[in-house]
Amino acid sequence: MVGALVLRLSFGMPYYLPGDSLNYLNAFEAFGRPGLANTLHITRLGMVLPLGVLQFLCFGVHPLLQLFPLACSVAAVFLVYQLARDLGGPTAGLLAGGLMAAVPMEVVYVPVLLPDTPLSLLALLAYWLLVRGQAGWRSALAAGLCLGLAYTCKETALFFAGPALLQAYWRRQDARDAAWLAFGVAAVVLVEVGVLWLWLGTPHFRILQTLGFAYGSKGQFAAVEHHAGWWLAQVWLKLGALFWAAHPPTAALLLGLPHLVVWALVRLGRQGMLWWPACWLAVWWGQQLVLSTIEPEPRYLQAGLPYAALLVGVGLASWWSARPVATRVMLVAPALVLCLAGAGLFKFAFAPRAAATQALYERFRALAVEEPAALVGGPSEYVLRLAEYAGLQTPLSRPGAALTHWARLSSGYSKEESETGPPAGMAACMKEQFALRFQEWYQRLGAVPAVGLSSTAELYCRASAPASPTR
Repeated sequence: MVGALVLRLSFGMPYYLPGDSLNYLNAFEAFGRPGLANTLHITRLGMVLPLGVLQFLCFGVHPLLQLFPLACSVAAVFLVYQLARDLGGPTAGLLAGGLMAAVPMEVVYVPVLLPDTPLSLLALLAYWLLVRGQAGWRSALAAGLCLGLAYTCKETALFFAGPALLQAYWRRQDARDAAWLAFGVAAVVLVEVGVLWLWLGTPHFRILQTLGFAYGSKGQFAAVEHHAGWWLAQVWLKLGALFWAAHPPTAALLLGLPHLVVWALVRLGRQGMLWWPACWLAVWWGQQLVLSTIEPEPRYLQAGLPYAALLVGVGLASWWSARPVATRVMLVAPALVLCLAGAGLFKFAFAPRAAATQALYERFRALAVEEPAALVGGPSEYVLRLAEYAGLQTPLSRPGAALTHWARLSSGYSKEESETGPPAGMAACMKEQFALRFQEWYQRLGAVPAVGLSSTAELYCRASAPASPTR
């Protein structure tokens, strides 16, 4: 757990803020002014409420908001260690906990304010209650409540309900346990629908979004074609990312974990004690491969990682115990180097964007104190939502009002940001550029990040205003 904490703090980037993160951070204001955030995200109360409470308690100190996903991740390491130790002894616990602590997929995405980490913990807590909790309706109900809370973080958590219902029934061959689990999930969903109805004035049945990509016309980055060949091509694309990705950072992040899972399953053979984690893992990774029509990003597989770690820890514990100490060191040392390299590749790739975001956010915060009436425009909703988060007003909250400032974050991620210029009559009052480290190395690998080789934060103000030096 100490190692997990150190790794996550070492590779954390508080100001790596995807658009989803800004939606969660602006959520409370967005309930009254929907333009401030995407409705899909502000209705995820499992993200909105904890982050809102933390913002209040931390007096606006943004890096402290990482405490929420950080605590969830370290707790997941502890639960996986305990489960593996119960099933296979101390060595199994060490291997499973070590995987959860160090695998780059978990290390680099934990500090980012996204729903995958709390979803993963809450679903794992439901599994833990079904395995270690006293057989009976109370633990089944508690597991259902945990799954319901996981759903409030992200809709796809409901896919875990299938294996959870089977497991609840199987413990005592009693359908009442499965019914209590279903009641727990339904109770949370109904409360969520009621709260959102009160806040937004209209019903929001987020449960219908769970299969939305399968029946929609467009995913996040891909148009959906409703024929078997297209779906098979999507599965093949994601299998490529999962097993043998040509993109080196992705390959390093995944670290061959699926291969270890297959090896562990072969060694376990017909041992029934690990049928359930294998079922939970298959359901999660399977639905992501088949139904999700978004890009093959490792974090979408994150919620299956605890069950993969359990299988590897228990399946390989006896083999590991039989190895001499020298052999273990020869295996662990390069594995840790690969973990650090994978996490480092991710951090180096996104560090310029994070640094530019931090620079612009801090300038926005200062501007909110110096000129409370300032109204900031920009070429993208991302910049406007960042300004709103910093306490400024934008056309999102005051449509039609005259701009006093205009801001831009430029990188390879969005052509709209790079190609749109400030309005006439405005001069630059802040410009900071941050370059990718080891650019030549990335270019030789053919793995230049999609966010580009550098990122620039710019702020323009009316020409009459005094301009500060640019750098």
